[in-house]
Amino acid sequence: MIKNNNYKKILMTSILGIAMTFLIGFSAQEAFAGAPAIYDEPLDGTIVNAFPSTVPIADDFVIDTETTITDFHVLIAEVPGVFDGIVQYAIYEDDNGLPGIPIIGGSGVAQDGVIDDESFSCIGSLTCFDFWANLATPVPLGPGTYWIEFSSLESLDWGIALDTVFLNSGAAIFQDLWIPSSIFFGPPSLGVSFSITGEVDPPVGENGCTPGYWKANATFKKDPANAWTVEQPDETLGDAGIIPQHHDTDTTLLEALSLRGGGGSEGMEGNLLRHCVAAKLNAENPTVAFGIPNAVDVIAACNVAMATEDRDTMETLKNELDEFNNASCNINMKGESTDSD
Repeated sequence: MIKNNNYKKILMTSILGIAMTFLIGFSAQEAFAGAPAIYDEPLDGTIVNAFPSTVPIADDFVIDTETTITDFHVLIAEVPGVFDGIVQYAIYEDDNGLPGIPIIGGSGVAQDGVIDDESFSCIGSLTCFDFWANLATPVPLGPGTYWIEFSSLESLDWGIALDTVFLNSGAAIFQDLWIPSSIFFGPPSLGVSFSITGEVDPPVGENGCTPGYWKANATFKKDPANAWTVEQPDETLGDAGIIPQHHDTDTTLLEALSLRGGGGSEGMEGNLLRHCVAAKLNAENPTVAFGIPNAVDVIAACNVAMATEDRDTMETLKNELDEFNNASCNINMKGESTDSD
């Protein structure tokens, strides 16, 4: 168990975090400290009660997009100094306002817990604090309503704090440990202060033009490179801040759009470069509603993936960019929008 009052630090992460995580290798603490909040039910009311941790408490949460849950925080009340850091959790489907079927792989013992040093007196002689922890295994969830339960098998000297802010939310109390067959609700004014954090799959943008489009646009005879809004075709990968490991940085952007893959790391890097350049051009064009709005994020993700020289890592990113680049091209060869056609 780690005590740390800097757990809220912000980590700079790429929108395409697969390659970034592979290279940097975040520690468990850093991973959940910087993960975005998927659902947040903050403490805004008065803490009025806390059941012993051997009495499982669950509250519902709602997510609106495909999400991989990685960690949580929850407000805990303890007899000062006795909290052992062992928190069990379980995630359930919603069943008409009650915890329903347990999510497969959605239960376990929280890992790498962090206690917020900013504790405070809350109920009588008890102390309250935020507890942050990773799930034992990340849990993928689709949009919907779910329940998360917190408990411990042994300790009677700490529990989940209940507050009054979320009227009629109703914290569900399990009378039988881990078995949702005997549930009752606390007074309707009670709720749990907690948040769910994780990774949201980046949305595919409405528009995107392929490497083939950008190559053809660069050589459009009537009005060359109308859609190239920042760089020009004869500028180099180095000029654009793209740093390959197996290709020359003096390769022009137009040449990069013609690269083809082959065996090993070098071949896959060529495939990735083709889509990196197209994705950068898409992100820079104000008419293209691209899935990655910032070209800096595109370059960062590409450079990190190429720096690994790992074929699988580069292929994963290449496939992501390929999907973005093939969304739907909404500009003609003159760079004009076709949305009204």
